[in-house]
Formats: sequence, structure tokens, C-alpha cells
Amino acid sequence: MSARRHLIIVASQCAAEETVLVRLGEAADGLEKAFLDPLAGGCVGGFRDGSAVLRDAGFQDTIGALHGAIEHAAQQRATLVLCLLGHGFAPGESNRLHFLAMDSTPEAAAKAVDVGSIVAAAAGDSRINGVIVIVDTCMAAAGAPAVADLLASTAGGQLGLVMLLAAGRGEYAIDLRVSRGLADLLSTGSADFGDKLTMADSLTHLRQLIPDQNLTAVTVDAGGDAEGARWLSRNPLSGQAPDGLGAWGSFGRGYLRDVIAGADEDGELAGAPTLSQLQARLQRRLQTSAVQRVSDTLAKLEAARLTGAFLRSWCPQLLTTSTLRKAFTTVATWPGRLRQMPDGPTLYTETDFVEFLALKDTTKEEPYQVGLTRFVAAVARLGELALDHPDLLRWASSLDAGVHARNAAQTLLRYAADPALRLIIDLHTARTTSQWPVAADVWLLRDGVLIRHERFTHDGKPDQASTEALVNMAVDWADDLPEAMDTGVSEIDIAMPTWLLLNWRPEAMYASGPGLSETGVLYQSRLGSVYRVGTRWSNLLGPGRRGTGSQRLWRHKSRRLDLMDAQDGACTISWLTPAAAADGAGLQQRLADDSSATTFGLHQHPGMNLALMDLLLSYAPVVIWPDPGTEPDAVQMEAIVTARWGQLPDEFLQAIRRRWRLPEQDPIADLRTVWDDRAWLGFCRSLDTRIGLRSAA
Repeated sequence: MSARRHLIIVASQCAAEETVLVRLGEAADGLEKAFLDPLAGGCVGGFRDGSAVLRDAGFQDTIGALHGAIEHAAQQRATLVLCLLGHGFAPGESNRLHFLAMDSTPEAAAKAVDVGSIVAAAAGDSRINGVIVIVDTCMAAAGAPAVADLLASTAGGQLGLVMLLAAGRGEYAIDLRVSRGLADLLSTGSADFGDKLTMADSLTHLRQLIPDQNLTAVTVDAGGDAEGARWLSRNPLSGQAPDGLGAWGSFGRGYLRDVIAGADEDGELAGAPTLSQLQARLQRRLQTSAVQRVSDTLAKLEAARLTGAFLRSWCPQLLTTSTLRKAFTTVATWPGRLRQMPDGPTLYTETDFVEFLALKDTTKEEPYQVGLTRFVAAVARLGELALDHPDLLRWASSLDAGVHARNAAQTLLRYAADPALRLIIDLHTARTTSQWPVAADVWLLRDGVLIRHERFTHDGKPDQASTEALVNMAVDWADDLPEAMDTGVSEIDIAMPTWLLLNWRPEAMYASGPGLSETGVLYQSRLGSVYRVGTRWSNLLGPGRRGTGSQRLWRHKSRRLDLMDAQDGACTISWLTPAAAADGAGLQQRLADDSSATTFGLHQHPGMNLALMDLLLSYAPVVIWPDPGTEPDAVQMEAIVTARWGQLPDEFLQAIRRRWRLPEQDPIADLRTVWDDRAWLGFCRSLDTRIGLRSAA
């Protein structure tokens, strides 16, 4: 039988279901990455066009694609890997799982995919070299076909089928945790299992990871030639990966291959069957820069391997996508860091993150150990673990990075020890919707608790200069308060009406001058160089702006933040072309009907279309748009936002800081945002007199 393996993933929302599967794209992408990795799942795309994933298709298209893929696998005598991710139901008393396509409804089983029939059609075809099925839906256990019928099929004594079912009959599958956990296992591997991961291995691992779902495995092995169904993936942590690359992940292996290609004119290096032979062949070569780069890459990969192993043994409970991405953002926005984080692929597992940091986030001034120690320290800090723990220090010493680890801990502890003083400046009192303000309400908070409130006004001409003078008055007032004497203000939120948001960058204003010292030296600093400046929409502040509907507005924004949290750092931004942005009625209807709309980006600056911005800012917690006067390339803009999504919104300010200090033309510095978070919504709600803002005792 052929060793060829075909992957087909059907990932479908269902328009009739109220529950939106916000992690669906991440789950499908993770399985696709793991199964298509030639050194892990070893699959190729199994649909006839060579693709591996069918997303949000209708019933007829889904059925046609599934049957076509089954026949394609049979013609190639391949193993078939079938993954069904989405909504499932078992109608009436039939106790048969039906998978809901985009246009399916739970009331009409005839327009939903009968999972048992599809599985039986594949497993019962004697030309197919075994079938692997992953069903991550509610009621998934109802999808198992009748074993007796399978054994009586044409596959006969060579039938091989394994199924992983995410929930029991009548039970819910939550947040696609099974498919996401399986993808992580297949990509990263486990030292607990052998050189190939089986369904039994995966079930053992996932039951420990997800104890509150009744996971079920179905295995039918008639003892024949259907070997392909007896393993899911090669196990990189077994040390027996076929090219000798050990416990490294797919990112590290791909990077090494590219580096070897640049130093391997005769193919000798790429042909090394094991790591030790690769190292021996490197030693026999002239030490050119290309050969030295291969040796350096091997050293970095070994450091990444040790780091990943340390994290898995020391704090496995913290290794979630959310924590890893927060720690990565901490590294990307480290105090004093001037350079941007290099672009790279989407990162999911701890192996992905540490390999990326070791291989790409390095300079002559900061070797690869720096990023790794900062990352581990950030993970530990998020889990409230001791940064001077003996195990952590031993790991750092193994990388010859003890000093870097202590420096990282010192930095994190210093910033965590400082009281979080936040200044909020509300510039809402413009005389018209298109003029500069004449007054500012100002609040100083420590860890969300009100310390002081003040109001500043001016009698001059309402223009940019007078507005910046108002801001400077507020900043000087806050920094001179006794409560701020020791540490000073670190964060400033500036709330503005829509017109001002579109026409002014407050972070670029000068905060302390210009002026002359006693010795005649000119001094000045930009507001965004000294403080972490965020821009906010002032219409969200209090019922006086929005009327009695403000409570509903805050609640709806909060629910959309819940959806963003559930996406666990995935980039789900909806980009609006100029034509879509101009269709006000259509956009209004879309936002009213789609409660999952959380993030919007504009391809062009909206000009004076205040109604468009008011509409987006009323619904979406995050809105991104380009500066006026810029003409960004839409494809490039989407790509750069997606690549750096895990570093936003901090990366917007970091990018413009780099532009001020360095001769750098980073296009992300041309983008603006309003990025609501829970602390901001909580403050806005607190201004409602029915709720009240907590004051310091």
C-alpha cells in the first residue's frame, strides 16, 4: 500500500446557530500546520485541487467535496485524515451525528452531513490505506459508525479506522479545545511517547488536558495492510525524527534547511541522516560565513530546545496560547527596546515562540539568550512564579545566560513595583464638532482608584496650540501632586471627539517645551517619548454624551471584548474597502446583525466622514485607520497588522518612537487606533452617577 497521506479539514460556522465559534480558524490552522508538516503528520492536501481546508461551505458543496476527496484518496491508495470542526447535532431518536454546514439548520437533518455515513464510505473502501477521523463538535460520540457494518464492507480484513470524538452523546464540546490541543501535541511532540504518536497516545494526553469533556476513541483494526491509520504523527520529542533534527519544531527545522541550503553547494550537509553526522560534516568544511551560520543556528536551536523543555517541566499549566502571546508582547515592547520585532509566521506553541526568539530576535548587542530569558521571565511573571527560583536560574546557567536572566527579572520587578498611575484627559468640550476644545476634565487614578479630579480651561483661540497647552497643564498638575512625586505618571489616556481623533496625534506633541535652561540649552520631549499614550473616543464617557443608551453601549462593547478574549490573540480584523466604508446603511445593518464584529480596519483615511467613525466606534472595541495624507498599500497594511497582531496596540507607539529616533520607515507608524480594554470601559461606566467611581480612602 502507498505511504501517501491525504488531509481534509472541514471547518464550518453555521448561520442558523447563535454560538459563534471564534476559535474555529485557529483550530483549523493548527491542525493543517501539524498534519502537513512533512516531519510531523506527513500529509498533503487531500481535496482534488490540492488544498487541505474547506471553510464555511454550504451543504451541497461540503458533501460534494467530501465524496470527491474520498475518491481521490482511493485512487491514490492513500491514508485519509478527515477532520470535522464546527457544530453538530443528533436529530430526534436517531442517535446519529449530523455536521452542520454554513446553510444547514438543526431542524433539517437532510441538509446536514451524516458523519457516520461519510466515515463508513471512506473506511469501507478497500483502496484506502486506513482512515483517521477527528470530530470536534458537540455530541461527537454519535458520529461513530456501526462496527459490524464496517467489518462486513468491501475493505474486509484490511480495514483500519481510528476516530477521536470530542464529546459524548448529548454533551457539549467547548471552544474547540480538542482539535487545538491535538494540534499542539502533534506539532510539539511529547517525551512520554514513542517515535510515532498514536490515537491512544493522543487520548491519554488530551484527557489530562481537558478533564471536563468525555473524549472517546474508536479503533477498528482488522489486522490487514491499513498501516496508515495506526499513527497520527511522528513524535519530534522522541529524538527519532527521520532527518535527525530531534526535538525541534517545524519553524526551527524549516529555518535550518534554508540556512543549510546557503552553505551546501554539493548537497553533503542536507544529506546528513543524523544531527551528529551533520555536525561532523560541518567540522570538515572550511569555516566560511555560510558554514558558520549553520553552526550558529544549531547552537541557537539547542538553546531553544532546552528552553521549551524547561517550560514544559517547570510551568506546564501556564503554556496556553494567551499566556505565551502576552509574554511575547512583553519581549517585543521591553523597556528601552528600539528595534521592531522581526516579521515571522503565526506562532502557537512554546516551541514556536522560543525558536523564533532564538533564531530571529537577535542583534550584535543582544545575543539570542537575551530574548529567551526575557520570555521565560515574562511567562513566570504572568503566572506569579518566583523570578529567582533555583530551577529558573539553573536553566539560565545551562545557556550561559545567568546575567541575562537576572537582568530580565530586575526589569520586570522594578516596573511591577511602581504604582500604576494613570492620567485620563477628556477633551470633549469643543464648541462645535469640528473645532479644538476649550476645556479638559482630568482624572488621576492609581490601579483603577480615583486619586484626584480637576478641570482646566482656556480663554484663548481654540486651536492646536491651546489644546496642547491644556494637555501640558494637566500633565504638569498630575506630576506635581504628592501622590505622584515618587514615581510620576506612566500612562496617559487622551479622550477626544471624532473630529479630533482623525486630525491630531497627541503623542507627537511636545510635553515639556520647547524652552531654555539656565545655561541656554534647548530642551524638549514628545509626550509619547515619556509616557505610554493611548487615544480614546470621548463619546463613550458618561451618559451625558450618549443619553440613556450609554449603559447598553458599554455592555455591548464588553461582550465584544469577551469574544476578543476567546479568540486568544488570533487576528480577526475585518478590513473595509473605500466602497464598503461608503455604504453606511449596509455597514449599519452588518454591525447590528453580527455580534462577533470586534475589530475593523480602514484601507483609507475616512476624511471628514464622522458618521462612519462614530458608527464603528459605537460597536467595535478596536478600530484601525491610516494617517491623513498617507496612501498605504492595502495588501501590505493588512499583512503587517496580521504579522504584528500579538504586539498591538503597544507596537503602534513603539513604531512611532523608533521613527522619531532612528531613520526608519516602518509603515505601521502611519496607522492610528482606538483600542478599548476592560480598564477603559470600567472607567467610562464609573462616570455614570448610578455606579460611581471608587475614590482612594
